[in-house]
Amino acid sequence: MFFNQKIETMSTKKQQKMQWYQLKKVLITACQNSKFYKKWFKKYQINLKKIKNFKDYEKLPLMDKFQILDNNPFDFVSCQEKDLFGVFSSGGTAGRSKLILKDKESFNFTANEELGIFFKAMNLNQKDRIAILATAGISSAFHKIVLGSLAYGLMIIPLGSGTDIKFTAEIMKKMNATIFWSSAIFTLALTKNIVALGFNPAKDFSIKKIVCSGMPLSDNIRFFLEKTWGAEVFMAAGAAEFGVLGFECKKHDGMHISPEYLYWEILDPETHKPVSEGKMGESVCSSLKNLALPLFRYQMNDLAKITYKKCDCGRTTPRIWLLGRTQETIFIGAHKVYGYQIEEALTSLKEMSGNYQLLVSEKQGKTNFNYKIETLKSGQEKNINLLTQVKIKLENISVTFSQGIRENRFIVKVKLVAPDTLERTSRGKIKDRILDLREKLYKGY
Repeated sequence: MFFNQKIETMSTKKQQKMQWYQLKKVLITACQNSKFYKKWFKKYQINLKKIKNFKDYEKLPLMDKFQILDNNPFDFVSCQEKDLFGVFSSGGTAGRSKLILKDKESFNFTANEELGIFFKAMNLNQKDRIAILATAGISSAFHKIVLGSLAYGLMIIPLGSGTDIKFTAEIMKKMNATIFWSSAIFTLALTKNIVALGFNPAKDFSIKKIVCSGMPLSDNIRFFLEKTWGAEVFMAAGAAEFGVLGFECKKHDGMHISPEYLYWEILDPETHKPVSEGKMGESVCSSLKNLALPLFRYQMNDLAKITYKKCDCGRTTPRIWLLGRTQETIFIGAHKVYGYQIEEALTSLKEMSGNYQLLVSEKQGKTNFNYKIETLKSGQEKNINLLTQVKIKLENISVTFSQGIRENRFIVKVKLVAPDTLERTSRGKIKDRILDLREKLYKGY
């Protein structure tokens, strides 16, 4: 049942003691050996001798992606050069990519330990054959999945995500793949294309489990995939800066995170003070392993909630729910609309995929919400009754929002469109999912 029972069933108190020991070790090492952190600690007048517990640690300033973007990757390195594993990259931001250095210990820990725990939580064994449909190249995910699968004893089918759909389907079918791992976006597109090629995924393939990563998975898409493939769907989350963030067990009640690898904080997005357990806030992570790029109180730009309660699977490791991006928060005076509220409203209807574009504007003192929303299946976009249901759901995403609708301060307009018709980025995500034109208006553009 467990891959590493000592860690997976450790008490919260012991977990925190272990985390503090490792965090203080990384802090000291970074302060002594990192060119960036020598300047950073001096700039913020940080005295490590006065940081004696997590309460003291919370006084440190928050970090963000611009520290990585604006500095040489080697300036962060706290380990010896012989201990470096390699360099990886995230997606570009304003034409720039974050270059992420990894050391051997942290990379191997993710591949051998974290993925081992995940595979065990899914009840995989050495008879399983995994088709790896993650993006290859300079992205770290593909390489970790390959090495982790081999270490666990799985047979790998390393197809990547750029392979022709027909070829991908033929190889998965011929090689009797029992599991495949891909992004949620690619998995949905792959499934629809395989059906369009005339296959019946549940009957023609041997797939029993699917891992979706890259974005939160709506209940509707999960149900569609499980029904179409006759397989169990698991969510996993990761970030280029850290690697694996969390994964579901067979209870599918939040994603387990590794207390050996990361220290998580959930903070109020405005005050940056800790929120209580189970409450939504901004996720902030700290490195406990990677001395090639140690990060402290790093803002992930995700809205999340966390619990330390024991899972029904028997694991005591913390569980996290990723709810959306902090950038997908729309401020209307004192009121807020969150991207995850929109997704929940849409996916409460079985005909909706949860994919949308929202244009927010202001005219004559009224805030306009103009939606383009993809349906789950073709033809449903012409359903007038469905359009009405969607509009009602979006007008009632919260009590205060519905009050604004009644007072004619907020106006919701909806257009349903066919699946896969909204513009995507090169990574397959909806482009400009929430575009707030009021920002340009207020800046005088």
